[in-house]
Amino acid sequence: MMKKLKNELGYFWLYYKWQFLTVLTVLLLFLYFGVSALTEKKTVLSVMLLDCHASCSQEEMEERFLEDMGFDRKTEKVEVQSSLMLSDASSGNYAMTSLSRFLTEIGSGKLDLCGMVLQDFEKYDKSGTFLDLSLILPQELLARLENYQIRTEDGRIIGLDPKGLPVLADCGCYEEEAAAVGIVYNTTRKEKAGEFLAYLAGE
Repeated sequence: MMKKLKNELGYFWLYYKWQFLTVLTVLLLFLYFGVSALTEKKTVLSVMLLDCHASCSQEEMEERFLEDMGFDRKTEKVEVQSSLMLSDASSGNYAMTSLSRFLTEIGSGKLDLCGMVLQDFEKYDKSGTFLDLSLILPQELLARLENYQIRTEDGRIIGLDPKGLPVLADCGCYEEEAAAVGIVYNTTRKEKAGEFLAYLAGE
């Protein structure tokens, strides 16, 4: 009996091993990607703070924002990028890498909010990069932040000065330089982005 079984297994392995290994590989890949899809956390907010020189790490800000905004840490995540630099003279070639990352994430529609040194912020808004906050934030909040609004010549409110955003101040962001934070024009999470900006303002 054992000899017969051994012969059958030998025959199977000799003539069908590649088919068997192919099917096994497909099943393992299907299982891997299936489990990954089920356990992967959903990004509910993506934030980029260029040249911010924060005293908090990206991970610390992600944890704080996630908790304060009341998101479900088991299934949701907040992405923060605060180590990229465009304007820092010491950043060298890293500035090109940072710019490429910035443009890629805007092009893909992934990015929701972005903070920049004011000169860069106004430069990139010439191509319509940032939404008019008067169409998103409550008028009461805009009135309170009147002295921190970044406006274009035609009156659009394209951003807020971080000095009027106490949550960012707590993280040591943009303490020295003039800067602005705004909502990216093609965000797919406009409502959440507005709520987050209000949260940064202490609402």
